[in-house]
Amino acid sequence: MTKPDPDGAAFDQAYQVPWRDITLGEIVGEGAYGIVHQGTWQGMDVAIKKLKAVRLTEKGITEFKAEARINASLRHPQIITTYGVTLEPGNYAMVMELMPTGSLYHLLHTEKPLPWSRRWQIGMDVAHGLL
Repeated sequence: MTKPDPDGAAFDQAYQVPWRDITLGEIVGEGAYGIVHQGTWQGMDVAIKKLKAVRLTEKGITEFKAEARINASLRHPQIITTYGVTLEPGNYAMVMELMPTGSLYHLLHTEKPLPWSRRWQIGMDVAHGLL
């Protein structure tokens, strides 16, 4: 899929994902505002960040779309790709690249202690993603 510049109406059209095209799987993470599921979309394994909110105000939808636009505009091997968004009431979600080994948070907080060489590599990857 060719992605246009993620701004305005072009983004809204190109990045819309119908909820019916998503299959939710197991929960892989949760935060204050959303739950992250492993799932499928267009035959790919993906992460689906589904907002807990059933309804969003116009301002909330604008802010959600702005976050998705920013995420979708980032192109780097160390940054997760955002494929699209669902803006259906009760099913507000972002469809993103799935990291099969889990989140960095999980790695740093629930796994056994990491060797310094791995910690250094993670720091370098984060730094490269920020460039």
